Amino acid sequence: MFLLTCYGWLIFRSRSLHQMVSLTGSLFGSFAGSAGALTDYGPALLFYTVPLLAVHTFEARRDDLMVVLKWPVLVRYTVYAALFYLTLLFGDFAGAKFIYFQF
Repeated sequence: MFLLTCYGWLIFRSRSLHQMVSLTGSLFGSFAGSAGALTDYGPALLFYTVPLLAVHTFEARRDDLMVVLKWPVLVRYTVYAALFYLTLLFGDFAGAKFIYFQF
């Protein structure tokens, strides 16, 4: 059901039948990545994922999902502040036009 819902969003997002056919074809092939997208989003992706993967590694080694809450206060709030400022620095706050307003 989720996949059908997502495909329905693709249909409603399409501006023409040709674009809908093109987007549908892209679902099943032509997965060529863009080097430009990697250079644009790569650093932000690394800055987000490295701290989260580090926390996940600590959780997995201790077999405790609440390991962050047991860290010393200084370390814990340093992680919180780093993630907060990374969100402010690399977050997308521009917004987008809601696609159903086109009807």
